[in-house]
Order: sequence, then C-alpha cells, then structure tokens
Amino acid sequence: MTGRRPPARRNSPTGPPHTIEHARTVGAVLAAHLRPAPAQSAGCYPERKDRVATPAFQECSSGAIGSGGLRDRLEGDGNPVPARYQR
Repeated sequence: MTGRRPPARRNSPTGPPHTIEHARTVGAVLAAHLRPAPAQSAGCYPERKDRVATPAFQECSSGAIGSGGLRDRLEGDGNPVPARYQR
C-alpha cells in the first residue's frame, strides 16, 4: 500500500475532486479578481494595525487576555485612531 495515492475526496457526488492541482487552478483564477479591502485604504489603517490590533491579537493568542479583553482593546484603544484622521 505504500507509494499509492489515496483516492481524491469529493465535496459531493458531482463535485470536483480535492487535489493540489485543482486547488492551484482555483487559486490562480480567483487571484485575478482580488482587490484591497476598503478599510485598508483608510489613512488610519497602518497605525491602527501596528499600534493596536497586532499587539492585542498577539496577547490574545498567547493567553494573556481573553476574547473580552481583546474586544475591549480593539474598541477602546482602536476607536480613537480613526478619530484623529477625521479632523
């Protein structure tokens, strides 16, 4: 049995098989239609991401704060950043 590939799995009886080749094809087709998210074009996005969001998510993933603390950090520390850019 060693050296043999397992049969491709399917989403549905009529769906395409899940293979690396299929995934690459789908990714290449979809890449042509990608565009930046509207929030990323806001002037405050880099500052909010670097100073507020990234450290807050790192603390949450390390277990230092929970989901409630993450929410508080993103809302409490993050909301004043766009306000500075709207003046």
